[in-house]
Amino acid sequence: MTDRLIPACWTAALYAALGWISLRICIPPDYVSLVFLPAGLALGMVLARGPWMLPGVGLGSWLVQWLASSQAGLPDWSWNLLVSPIGAMLQAQVGAMLARRWVHYPDPVESPSRVMWLLMGVGPLSALINASLSVPVLVLSNAIASSEGLFSWWTWWLGDAVGSVLCLPLVLVLQGQPSSHWRNRRWTVAVPMLVALLLVGSVVYEIKAWEDRRIKTQLEEAATEMGQRLQRRLDAQSDSVQAIARVMQVSQTRVGAPQEITQEDFAKTARHWLERYSGTQNFGWSPYLNVHDRSLYEAKHWLIKGRSPTGTTYTSAVRSEYLPLTLIEPRANNVRALGLDVAVLPATAATVASSRASGQARVSEGIRLVQEAGEQRAVVMYQAVFEPQAPEQLKGVVSAVFRMDDVLQAMSQPDSGHRPESCLVDPQAEVDNQRLAGPLGCDRAQWMTHELSLRHPLRFGGREWELRVRATPAFMDSARDWSAWVIVALCLLCVGLLGAFLLVITGQARRTQALVDLRTRELAALAHYDSLTGLPNRSQWVSRSQTELEQAQRLGERLVVLFLDLDHFKHINDTLGHALGDELLQAVAKRLAPCLESHHLLARIGGDEFVVLMPRVEQPQEAAQVAEELRAALNTPLLVQGHEINLSMSMGIACYPEDGDTLDHLLKHADTAMYVAKEAGRNGYQFFMKEMNARVSRRMFLENNLRRALERNEMYLVYQPQIEASTGRVAGVEALVRWNHPEEGLIPPDRFIPVAEDCGLIEPLGAWVLHQACRQLQDWRDDGLDGLMMAINISPMQFRKPGFIDTVRSALNSSGVDPQRVELEITETLLMQPLNDLDSRLRELTAMGLTFALDDFGTGYSSLGYLKRLPISRIKLDKSFVADLPGDVEDEAVTRATLSMAKDLGLHCVAEGVETQAQRAFLTERGCDTLQGYLFARPMPEQECREWIRQYRYRQRSA
Repeated sequence: MTDRLIPACWTAALYAALGWISLRICIPPDYVSLVFLPAGLALGMVLARGPWMLPGVGLGSWLVQWLASSQAGLPDWSWNLLVSPIGAMLQAQVGAMLARRWVHYPDPVESPSRVMWLLMGVGPLSALINASLSVPVLVLSNAIASSEGLFSWWTWWLGDAVGSVLCLPLVLVLQGQPSSHWRNRRWTVAVPMLVALLLVGSVVYEIKAWEDRRIKTQLEEAATEMGQRLQRRLDAQSDSVQAIARVMQVSQTRVGAPQEITQEDFAKTARHWLERYSGTQNFGWSPYLNVHDRSLYEAKHWLIKGRSPTGTTYTSAVRSEYLPLTLIEPRANNVRALGLDVAVLPATAATVASSRASGQARVSEGIRLVQEAGEQRAVVMYQAVFEPQAPEQLKGVVSAVFRMDDVLQAMSQPDSGHRPESCLVDPQAEVDNQRLAGPLGCDRAQWMTHELSLRHPLRFGGREWELRVRATPAFMDSARDWSAWVIVALCLLCVGLLGAFLLVITGQARRTQALVDLRTRELAALAHYDSLTGLPNRSQWVSRSQTELEQAQRLGERLVVLFLDLDHFKHINDTLGHALGDELLQAVAKRLAPCLESHHLLARIGGDEFVVLMPRVEQPQEAAQVAEELRAALNTPLLVQGHEINLSMSMGIACYPEDGDTLDHLLKHADTAMYVAKEAGRNGYQFFMKEMNARVSRRMFLENNLRRALERNEMYLVYQPQIEASTGRVAGVEALVRWNHPEEGLIPPDRFIPVAEDCGLIEPLGAWVLHQACRQLQDWRDDGLDGLMMAINISPMQFRKPGFIDTVRSALNSSGVDPQRVELEITETLLMQPLNDLDSRLRELTAMGLTFALDDFGTGYSSLGYLKRLPISRIKLDKSFVADLPGDVEDEAVTRATLSMAKDLGLHCVAEGVETQAQRAFLTERGCDTLQGYLFARPMPEQECREWIRQYRYRQRSA
């Protein structure tokens, strides 16, 4: 798991790092890169390391999308943060599939056609996926204007396609599998590509920096022009207020005076400025009143009012002085404001006081106009007016309300669609009241995080304002010089062609060198090494071992020979094929070699036999330790061609000088000890002892005579009847093979069947049994003994042979027997061993009419799923469970459970080894279907069994 997790984590980190680098050359709106190198990294890692790299690609893409969203000023959370990683993973997986199909990866990609298919076909075609998924989501989430959707899709695809062309060769030469195809190409491909990318990267960086400086200069010029225009406008607004203030200073405006100025006179004065500057909401005049003038004022004009921050008006409390808004222009839209005391309004009181104290025009913080809909912001400028003859005596206050959005909009030019976005801010105001004009949220710090943004200071009415300007996509599009990016594209194209060229020429060089190396290795292998495993062959091992033995004899040292033989390798070879067997031998050699020290010598001397020479051994126990390590090396299953194979081996150990003084004697005795280890149960080792020669000789005697037993008619069949428990009738017989050796006499099956399986004789022996049993059943039927089932034991090794079904078909056809009367008995061992077409074989035989019984049930490790899934009609309860019935609690429990399970699954049950009436009664009472054992009859030759069945049936009819 670690060998997959660590590369995935590195993939995520490198994807994010390359993504950050790629974002440095983004084009508007700052999340689409002209060269997106992670696209090539993702495709290369998934192609080289498999789909386990996809989580790393997804995580890295998420980090890049988060960086891109932050860079573009998008919300912290949006669907593109999920859609783009999904698209990146899907794009990498599809690209890897296309590469395997079109380029035949893990082919080393050496020919020009395959290189071009990989770089110009697979990369650009798979790059369509993420662009086609992510750009529509960005358009729907308003991150990209719909008018820019097609262009963004094009540049997204182009960035991924170019990134694949540039990065994919680097990833393959560094991570491509098998590494031997790519290792020699790393320096000749990676170094020139990296140097070229660094050079092009520096060019791109300089072009990007130059382009950014040029655009920033244009932005500064535009911002300066906007700021100067706005400052002139604000100065003009201030001049308008001061002009009206001078008029009001010389006018007769005191309450009760005979020449008090009227609304019409005030309107004539203010109208000129209102028409000239459309952003002005109104001009107003608030005369100064003391407490004694209030009643007279309210009698002639309006009640003096105050207004809460929420806009609710109320009658002003008694104060020592008042500044009620008396004249206002335009009057029609502002009647509700007449009578408001500007000296007590929360939003303006401080500004009025500042103007009185300084004598200069002062501007309030931003306010929302209650007469306006939406978010129209405004400021109020106040100019205190003093008596001409008494400068210390306040005469009144002139006010002007300016709509700031209108003021800012009036600064726009006819080509404003290509101008930067602007925002007018009052930094001296309260934090939540600083925006005067511009889009919502532009007063926040995040609005200025764009790298192309500027601040221009302004002064107005005693306050320090700030014009904030940032580039928009439209502005950057109009300002960008695309000729620079054409140069970048040409540079990148040259690097991509360089990568393709390097892959082709290094591939040709690798093929040439590989051919030379192959011929050299072949020549060396022919003389000294095994062509399959690369280990020393027999001749080299003998030569070197003879030298070591002579040295041991000269110096009086101990030397050990280990003879290794794989268990059941022939069965694996016959079942899964010789090609898999060869790969298995190679895998075994790789497992065994690390267990040995440098002065040990491991060799393959033929087939599945290996031999180890251990010179300079102090104690025999050292050989035992090495044998244990070798045995443990095969404890973990071997994965070959998708098969998990559990393999073991048997080892024999012979020591010099105890077990022989020549290399031939040591090899022979180690081989003998190995055979004893196999007889002892395999998967172990044995030291040679002199008495082993007799045991091995006995086995060799059996093997040699067994090969001639069929030719000499030494084999014959015996038959044991099976009795139906409920009726007592003969249901059938089980055919059992016997060997009558002319010198040794009767040899039991448990002695010669394992030998037949080990030496490959089980196939002809099993075929002979099948034909003989089928012919016997047909002979009995022709002789009037009908209604019998013939149960025939099938060895797992026999069943696994490719020609087994043809053997069964031949036996049925040649004998003419009814297939429905033939039952094949298989063991749990067959179900536990790997066989790809086990189900299909059983069902094909069932389709012929044959039935199956599961022999020795309960003694192995069968899964109940086999009983449900496979076409098995009967199970045979092993005699080991019947022997102690009734009375043994555990055997009774097993028997009851087996019978109950068989009934529930619709299977018949046969009990073997029934020898007493008590056993018969116990089994019959609990629903056992068929009984077999010495209680009824022993296994008998054909003629004797024929007579027994006739007499048994006769007794039944007579009873």
